[in-house]
Amino acid sequence: MGIYEIVFFNMKRIFCLLLCLALFWMSGCGYKLVGQGSLPKHIQKVAIPIFENTTLEKGVEDPITQAIIDVYVKGGKVRLVSETEADAILRGKIRSYNSKEVSAYNERNEIASYKLTVAVDVELQDLTNNEVLWKTENLAGSADFPGGPDVDITKEQDNEEIALQTVAKDLAERVWALSTEGF
Repeated sequence: MGIYEIVFFNMKRIFCLLLCLALFWMSGCGYKLVGQGSLPKHIQKVAIPIFENTTLEKGVEDPITQAIIDVYVKGGKVRLVSETEADAILRGKIRSYNSKEVSAYNERNEIASYKLTVAVDVELQDLTNNEVLWKTENLAGSADFPGGPDVDITKEQDNEEIALQTVAKDLAERVWALSTEGF
């Protein structure tokens, strides 16, 4: 393992530790994210079908959809049900999936890091009143991951999958906050 990988790995560990400490501190200080309210009172049951994947990246819809389902379940304000039982439905479309080189180089001046960016369109529809409660287009999340000639292809694919999980969680939290804001 080269010096760059050691430094990069340790910087990631320090960042994760600081992030965890900040989240722990915020959870005990009365800090509350915008959008932690609830949906209109008549919406008790929400359906979240698998997001449509319009990209060439196979399977990306599963972790994105699952992360959003997890956040809605964790929010505890509504019950997740099938579309036939729902008061509202949250639909999404994965618009883009891009993995690009970023300006992080190893000692041989070769690319050593990538940035994964995923963009989604999401809509929350009130089925009772037949109206769109909330909609956003091109909501994007991104995460960096190590790769390049110093990382074998299997590890690089694993790193990209971890980056996708990070992006999915970020997008899910933003969808939850934005879709429940103002009610």
